[in-house]
Amino acid sequence: KNRIEHKIAAVIAIILLTFPYIPVAEAATASFPDIANSQYKESIESMRELDIIKGYSDGTFKPKNRLTRAEFATILVKAANLDTSNVKAESCFSDIKKDAWYQPFACKLKEENILKGYPDGTFKAGNKLKRSEIIQMICASQNWETVQPSERPFSDTPSSSYYSGCLAFAKENGYLDNFIGESDTRFLPGKEILRGEASQLIFNSIVKT
Repeated sequence: KNRIEHKIAAVIAIILLTFPYIPVAEAATASFPDIANSQYKESIESMRELDIIKGYSDGTFKPKNRLTRAEFATILVKAANLDTSNVKAESCFSDIKKDAWYQPFACKLKEENILKGYPDGTFKAGNKLKRSEIIQMICASQNWETVQPSERPFSDTPSSSYYSGCLAFAKENGYLDNFIGESDTRFLPGKEILRGEASQLIFNSIVKT
């Protein structure tokens, strides 16, 4: 745990040095009031301090809410530290308006071939993300060196599935810590991911990189 805390502190220090106009006190503000009993509390707080995730207008985080494609596009771009300053809106998804708050993030992920749209060329920002999709996107954003596994990573994930290489890598390298228990045999790839769960996966991807 000390090693993880040191890595988080190092990342925060780099951000504060890079953006000196951000007050140091901002990182010490009160946490979300609705995560006290969440198993993902540490991850959520860390992501908030790094300005990777944000809560709702009422000050809550709602860790059990399902995550939308627009929300995760924003989170993933910030976590991967991708530059959105030169994103070209005209080459983006057909259903994203130029003034949409998530436009530069979704379009950047498309440019980097991290995020794919639907066959009709749309993004569908409000659609919810599945566990299999989020693993594949984190994998692509960090260029994990994966191979197609010869065996199922979990009992419900065929080795031939499009995400199996990324999932096997995540499992073997601790990217599923505090997300999937050591004794769990199922991954539930088709389950829509929750905001708290996504925070844990992003947190893991940062501290283990």
